Amino acid sequence: MKSLFKGLLLLAFGGMVLTTGAQAQSTPTPGSTSSDTAASDIVRTSQNSNAARIARIVSDRFSPIQNAFDIPGAPGSGGVTGLASGDVPSGMSVWGSVANSWSGDNFSATDSGTVSQTATIGLDKAITDRITVGASVTYSHSDTDTNYTVGSIESNGFTLMPYASMQITDWLSADASFGYSRTNTDQTVGGVSSDYDTDGYIGSFNLNASKWYGSVIASATAGLMVNSNKRASYTDSNGIVYQSSSDDLTQANVGLTLGYWMEPMMPYVSVGYAYDIDAEKPSTPGASDDADEFKLSVGSHIYGSGEWQHVTGGVSLSTVVGRENKESTTAGLNLKVAF
Repeated sequence: MKSLFKGLLLLAFGGMVLTTGAQAQSTPTPGSTSSDTAASDIVRTSQNSNAARIARIVSDRFSPIQNAFDIPGAPGSGGVTGLASGDVPSGMSVWGSVANSWSGDNFSATDSGTVSQTATIGLDKAITDRITVGASVTYSHSDTDTNYTVGSIESNGFTLMPYASMQITDWLSADASFGYSRTNTDQTVGGVSSDYDTDGYIGSFNLNASKWYGSVIASATAGLMVNSNKRASYTDSNGIVYQSSSDDLTQANVGLTLGYWMEPMMPYVSVGYAYDIDAEKPSTPGASDDADEFKLSVGSHIYGSGEWQHVTGGVSLSTVVGRENKESTTAGLNLKVAF
């Protein structure tokens, strides 16, 4: 079944759906320490979470909450009309998103805390009244303090991600994205330093269904994300050689969102579920290999009206629960201008 899911998604991207920023697992030569293994697991977990976050940021460009007045049945909106890029003469939109995440691992052998930031800018154009294409660039940064031993891990990377969206019916849409990332990781753990690069790809595909019920909008989403990375070989400060290695993740997700129109704001709540169809097992003995998680989110989107009707923005706060010994919270801000 796992091979079937993965094969279908790879086929959907023409056989090229791989990962973004997810960190490859280290494969050291004999003589490495448990700290090396733990650091590898920590970085891989952090980068996999970052990959999923970037994919979601791009997909959210077309979420029903951010494009509510393109959906038939919207309530009276005081001058707010459809705000998709296709509703203005040029059919162009520029948008941006910033997010800050705090995550922790309280398992004794990988005890650590990570703070991550992402900044994304995108540009797209409606080529028909139903199809929009564009591209985004994301910068990612993370800092990790290791508590199981004295140390720190820092990663910096960029992701280039083209994307497309299609309005299939009045209530159903689909979006897809495929991107390339380059990440550098610099770490000093237990007095041993190392520096290495990772090349990665990410692909995602999502279906969104939505409907207005008076002033309430309900939307449901289902999607797949596939990540694949290759980390270059490197030698640490003790002279230990780590061979190049790869890491893959295939993840399915579903979600439900409810929003309420309170001109000019759209507060909302959402719940999502993600399941790792295929993922690398942790190398640290005793570490949990939980395959699923829940994501709970609250936020509000703000719609301009009149001369500002082509400007929208929003704020969000989400937390991930359900993975043993791990926790994560993310705050985000987004803005879109159609012109």
